[in-house]
Amino acid sequence: MLSLEWLAGFFDADGCVTICKTKRGSTFRHVLRVEITNCYKPVIGKIQANFPGTVTINRLSDRKRKNKNECGIRDTYQWCIGATKALAFLEAIRPHMEVKGREADIAITFQRHVADHPRNGHRLSDSVLSYRDSLAKQCSAFKKQRYTANS
Repeated sequence: MLSLEWLAGFFDADGCVTICKTKRGSTFRHVLRVEITNCYKPVIGKIQANFPGTVTINRLSDRKRKNKNECGIRDTYQWCIGATKALAFLEAIRPHMEVKGREADIAITFQRHVADHPRNGHRLSDSVLSYRDSLAKQCSAFKKQRYTANS
């Protein structure tokens, strides 16, 4: 069993929080996605055992074929969860996060909003879509943030 403190630190280093916007037919939809990518398969397996999700392998040979500038030396493994599973994961590790805490806060707010405003087969209002867009943009903005020795 991995401790939540350790998992939060590992996620701060190798994790990613994304609110994706996809189009299905004529309507848009936002989806929360949380993932961890690492080259050490056993630790990804332990995360999977504690928080079931999807694990995929990204083979080095495939990455080099797609990108001639790929400088990796190993296969990587990616664990991924979304929506309510991602919410439960982030809520569990959030008290121990340092680096990606604000992204997690936005993602938690987003997923709770999704639960409070289900589609139920109907088109979402423009105000709901706009709010979700703003949360997605806020979450994305943290990925562009530069860190200094003092921040």
